[in-house]
Amino acid sequence: MIKWLRRRWRTVRKYFRLSISSVELPWGLGKIDFAPNDEERVAAWNLYIELTTRISTQRLDPEAGMLREALASLNSLFGFTRKTLSQCGPDVAYDLGPVALSILNKGIRPFTAKWHPLLKSWEFHKPEDVSDLEHEQQWPHNAQMRAELVQLQDALREYARALGKIAGVDSELHERLVKDEHKNA
Repeated sequence: MIKWLRRRWRTVRKYFRLSISSVELPWGLGKIDFAPNDEERVAAWNLYIELTTRISTQRLDPEAGMLREALASLNSLFGFTRKTLSQCGPDVAYDLGPVALSILNKGIRPFTAKWHPLLKSWEFHKPEDVSDLEHEQQWPHNAQMRAELVQLQDALREYARALGKIAGVDSELHERLVKDEHKNA
């Protein structure tokens, strides 16, 4: 009965809001219709800003950036998402909450779960006279992880676009914030 009431409430809420946004999500999560309330807009905006200012959507320079730092940045999205959803309260629990958690669990977690232990094992064998960056660049899996990071970033840009739409970000502003400079290279 409670599940039925929640589903019914979600349906009713959508009809009493001013705008409904249809957003496409990565990782086969599909297309969903959002009629965001104020709490969802705030949460979407906070998540959007966090994503668009991190390595999650910004390319990692192959010669300067470190994979360890990229993993740490991606990992921080888990805590930030939990905190954001918690602070915004139960009004984000039905629509935005499950989407955000699915992105973490189906998109980011498989990447970090695969690469964190492999990189950590390589780092354990770093000679003292070699810099962290140089040692990481010598890692046999460096190119493969970077290639998979690019794929992850592409999907997270889709998610950022969806969050921006939910938050009410103009598509032109979004393109300026999350442009992919390496796509045309």
